This record gives sequence, C-alpha cells and structure tokens, in this order.
Amino acid sequence: MTQIAVKLPDGLVRELDELVAQGLFASRSSAVRRAVEIIVAGQRRDAIEEAYAIGYRRAPESESELAEAKRLAAQAIDEEPWEKWW
Repeated sequence: MTQIAVKLPDGLVRELDELVAQGLFASRSSAVRRAVEIIVAGQRRDAIEEAYAIGYRRAPESESELAEAKRLAAQAIDEEPWEKWW
C-alpha cells in the first residue's frame, strides 16, 4: 500500500473528523480511501457508459430489432405472475 499526503481545508477536516467521531469511518484515512474509491468507480462507470454510447451511435438498433425488443418486453409483462405480488 502506498501512503500519500493530502492537504485539505480546515473546515473539511473538521467535518471529516465528525464522520469519524460518529463511527461512520474508522479513521480519516479510511474515509479518504473510501471517497477515492467512489470517485474512481464513478469514472470507470462513466467510461463504460460512454463506450456503450459510442457503440450504439456507430451501430444503432434497426426498426425490426426495436420492434422485437418491445414485443419481448410486452410478453414478459404479460407472463409475470402479478397476483403473487399483491
């Protein structure tokens, strides 16, 4: 594991310390680590979504593919045993 130094405004550190005091995180370090994990995961997810969007712009669904998708969706709804949910 690599250790890095991070400078944060005093107010943000006070808020971070409050989260630690509330027991939401074991330490400042674990809170900052979790925040970075969330940022990295979000960026990864955004990159994947953009790749899908590029792919669909390059090769969009045909009218027949869209019609088949709608038919299958309607069929799945019709076949759902709704009475078990109510």
